[in-house]
Amino acid sequence: MPAKILTPSPNDKGTMAVGLGNGTQKTTRKQVGRLVLETFIGPCPPGMECCHWDDNPANNRLENLRWDTRQANQFDAIRNNRNGHLRKTHCKNGHEYTPANTKIVTRTDERMYRACRECLRAAYLRYCQTH
Repeated sequence: MPAKILTPSPNDKGTMAVGLGNGTQKTTRKQVGRLVLETFIGPCPPGMECCHWDDNPANNRLENLRWDTRQANQFDAIRNNRNGHLRKTHCKNGHEYTPANTKIVTRTDERMYRACRECLRAAYLRYCQTH
């Protein structure tokens, strides 16, 4: 089969992907970043994913890519100011996120989130009243 130049196209999140197939089978879409890492670095280690240092899913230069954890990928979004939740100034109950009223919580799956201390206190008091 002759060589063919592949044209990547973005998905709804901006991640570039190409269609791979040999003409006789159904085409499979593969993410360009993963293909670059698999080609030049090696297979994806267990528990890792393709991460972009600049948090731009269309920038698939090797020096911008690495295998890393989901948590590290989320830190990239925070460092690059692309995490939409960090732009929120108030919790869902209207309390302002200030340094004194904000707690960073790490879940058992290593994901982190902000929590409003006022809401945490109210939830604790409700728990204490029922137990």
